[in-house]
Amino acid sequence: MLNVEMDKNGSFFNYTYGGVTALGRYRANGIADIGGVDSDWNYPFEVTPSGSSDPTSGQGSFFLMTFGTIFFMTLFFFALSVMVKGAIRFGFIGFSFVCGLITI
Repeated sequence: MLNVEMDKNGSFFNYTYGGVTALGRYRANGIADIGGVDSDWNYPFEVTPSGSSDPTSGQGSFFLMTFGTIFFMTLFFFALSVMVKGAIRFGFIGFSFVCGLITI
């Protein structure tokens, strides 16, 4: 790609590069006129499936939410089984077993 026109916003210029179909590392090169002097620039960037620069960025929050949901559901059913004894207690044990299998 040569001599591509960029959008100007104040002193910032932007070009949205939409031609990337393959994942991997790319480099953008250009020439800037800083104070009347031409200066070369070269920036690497990475294209990932999620668009994030860190592919593991969302995993921590996912596991935290999953653990929290299972914990609070287990706590709720345990409190329910204490209030109503009998069949509910058996349901709580079964539910806990199923939750354990799902997390594996």
